Amino acid sequence: MSGLDTMLIRLKYNGGKRQIDRMNEDKLRSLKKALLYSYQSATAILEDGREFRCLINPDKIKNEYDNKYISIPFKDICLNAEEIEDTISSNKIQEIGLKEGDIFT
Repeated sequence: MSGLDTMLIRLKYNGGKRQIDRMNEDKLRSLKKALLYSYQSATAILEDGREFRCLINPDKIKNEYDNKYISIPFKDICLNAEEIEDTISSNKIQEIGLKEGDIFT
């Protein structure tokens, strides 16, 4: 195996040949770690009762309002999947489907 083949395998492992794909993969990886270890991580309970990990950050630009930013992946493991009848297993990654204007707790 040549050095170029080894480098191609490394690129595929880290997200693909294109730089934008690798950057997106790195951002997702760092978000997943922050969901576990950050003091700003929280559990969002959606309207349908599913629970997902998220980051809730304060808006530092405007201090006179109590605005917060939420960071949540598009797909993640549901924390209470065994309590909800519609899901098969808690090991399955589900589409979160949170969009602008949705209410969560």
